[in-house]
Amino acid sequence: MKFDIDRAMGWVKTFDFPRGTGSEGERHAADLLTGPLETSGWRVSRAVTRTGCRLSTLVMILLLTLLFEEYFLWKALQLSFPGLPRRSRAGMLLAAFLLLGGLLRLAVGRHGVKIARERFVAWRSAKEPSRMVNLIADRPGSSDRPSRVFILTHLDTPLRVANWEDGISNAILVGLIVLVFVGLSPVWTVWSATGIFLVSLLFQARYWLRAERPSVGDNRTGLAILAELAQSLPKRLHDRVEIRLVAVGGSSAGQPGALALADDIRRRWPPKPTLVINLDSPGLGPTVRLLGKGKGLEVARGAAKDLWIPYQVSQRAFCCLDHRPFALNRIPAISLAGDRKGTRIEPACLAATVQLATEVAMRWARQEAQPPQVASVPRSSQKPG
Repeated sequence: MKFDIDRAMGWVKTFDFPRGTGSEGERHAADLLTGPLETSGWRVSRAVTRTGCRLSTLVMILLLTLLFEEYFLWKALQLSFPGLPRRSRAGMLLAAFLLLGGLLRLAVGRHGVKIARERFVAWRSAKEPSRMVNLIADRPGSSDRPSRVFILTHLDTPLRVANWEDGISNAILVGLIVLVFVGLSPVWTVWSATGIFLVSLLFQARYWLRAERPSVGDNRTGLAILAELAQSLPKRLHDRVEIRLVAVGGSSAGQPGALALADDIRRRWPPKPTLVINLDSPGLGPTVRLLGKGKGLEVARGAAKDLWIPYQVSQRAFCCLDHRPFALNRIPAISLAGDRKGTRIEPACLAATVQLATEVAMRWARQEAQPPQVASVPRSSQKPG
């Protein structure tokens, strides 16, 4: 069945709801995606993400930052007011922490506490199979193919790319670090260190707990493509390569879903040539962005050029995409991405992304099926035959 762009745009509307990491929206998206996969004959399993939502790591980092902030703030008060009674300094420290709490609440927004609660629940329920959100779909009887291709996307709403607020935070941090090492008076040095940990704490809280509103750049198009590919992938592709459709969770919380899958492929799956094609907000903008390195990028660039698909190659991105955990595990991977800041879905670009992903998978199958070329040894003229 041919890829139906109108039906894919209908799936785009289906995934138009908040899908924060670890939230019920993320799990609801997984349930919605399971339907068309199973209806089209795919076998769907929910994989174990042993890293959960990495809440323990996040809490540890925040607590360490808070402890350093408390230490330097107390030292700053001691140096600034040496004659002040200890009880008065303790009162000033308490007032400073009340002010810090207000700043944290402003940094994370009015939904920050709710998001923190949702992620805590998701972390605690990480061992319950019914709560898992990593989906892996395959065709029964396809595991004997000589090579393997994952077409992957993420379920949750990604964090927005770096903007002017992040730039200001980084500039303030750099300025404070310079003040610490310039060698000014001890009072200025300790207050500068206090400022470093304050800005770092606010940035961490804002990064992990800020709410993202639904938008066309929240990867609803990636989920729509996966739902439609379940019906439209050509049979000749299934005959040549083992295709798996994957939707991972936790992309904006340290990519635990992609990391767990990459670890499983490397340690537990039967070894065979494997390529991961990650779809990230496809269809936004006039071109397809290719991100990655090595064999995956080489195959994708050649396919885009031969198909006359407008594309641009980017070696680096402002945000970590889900192909990176696989590349770190030495698994060839490529991201076909759109512009997350885009405000309009281009149906032609969406269709081009699907065409490119299918062609890349086909070329990978052909390339890995070819036997290695052995250089022929010239026969001796003295001993013919």
